[in-house]
Amino acid sequence: RTEGSLSVQPPPAFVPLMLSGIKSFSKAFVLYALPMSLLRRKATKSILRRAGALASFMGVAKVTQAILSSQTNPILKYYAQAIAGAVGSSVALSLDNGLSYNTVVIYFAIRAARCLIDDTEQGVKLSNIPFMSTLIMCLSASQILSCWIRYPNELDPNYRKFLDYQGGRPRWVLNRAAAPNAAYPFPYYSIRKPNCGLFTDTFYFFLAGMKRAVKLYGPLYATYFVFGICQPRNHSSERVLKLFSSFLSNIWHSSLFLAFYCASAWAWYPIVGRLMVNPAPRGATRALLRRTCWFSGLATLLERKERRSLLATYCATYALDSIWRRVEMNSYLLQQIKPLITSLLLVSSCSVLLHYYKKQPTLITKWVLGLKVDQDKE
Repeated sequence: RTEGSLSVQPPPAFVPLMLSGIKSFSKAFVLYALPMSLLRRKATKSILRRAGALASFMGVAKVTQAILSSQTNPILKYYAQAIAGAVGSSVALSLDNGLSYNTVVIYFAIRAARCLIDDTEQGVKLSNIPFMSTLIMCLSASQILSCWIRYPNELDPNYRKFLDYQGGRPRWVLNRAAAPNAAYPFPYYSIRKPNCGLFTDTFYFFLAGMKRAVKLYGPLYATYFVFGICQPRNHSSERVLKLFSSFLSNIWHSSLFLAFYCASAWAWYPIVGRLMVNPAPRGATRALLRRTCWFSGLATLLERKERRSLLATYCATYALDSIWRRVEMNSYLLQQIKPLITSLLLVSSCSVLLHYYKKQPTLITKWVLGLKVDQDKE
């Protein structure tokens, strides 16, 4: 062979290779299925199917990465994780085409885009903007909550159910607020509890929201707490105490965020209206809701600082999804090419994410995939 030609080495021993893939598969399956089953209060077929697809992604990616990393060719070694991500996501997509769903693709694409620009000059400038996560949350809240109140059909169905429950308003209130019904007149007297003023109703609404939020975040963070104490480095009493403290803090801050987020969505518009002479002659239209519901995004400041970026990414995903759905409803061409676009975007995003594996959560890269995140690529 000439110098620089592609040199293919025999793969690692078959049995250890397969065992490592099965190990990654099992960890990924539990990591997804257990929290989702606790949130839904049952292990549905859709959860198990999605867990199987994601676990296959991790297992195939682990095996592919191990084979490519054993090659002497520097190009193959450098792009081993990227190729593994593309191969693994393709296998997962063939097992569960629901992975090409808007929100999954958008979420992965946002994270991949951040990996690509984080170290660039533009990325550094963006990261230096004060309260960037809160700004993104305010923009996302403006889009999401205006859709939820006025045009709920533009939201992801599962996310809409989540907001309907955490929002705490009766079904007739939500149906009355939605188009094509006439917009709610200021100041929402018809949706408050009897004999309750604006601030009294908001206070009780917030307390009820806290109760609902604790029921949501309690099992979720309890799962992560159990995962944490199972790690060998967390077996000391000091580490267990620190994990338990973080467990309680996470529930408190996340519940505060969600309760304030939902309560302010209904209360802020009337409060602003009291400061204006003619607040809303046409009622709570989409345009008015966008101008007022941004305030709910400030609830991000109640969340722990290290979680704000993740929270902003999560909500930006559903905001972009609602815009996508609205455009798709009015575009036959987009409806036809959507499966191809989403599949290509998912595979390319997973490839980028694994190539920049050091920027991903260590729970995935180190625990599930067994990658050495403390060493530079060769």
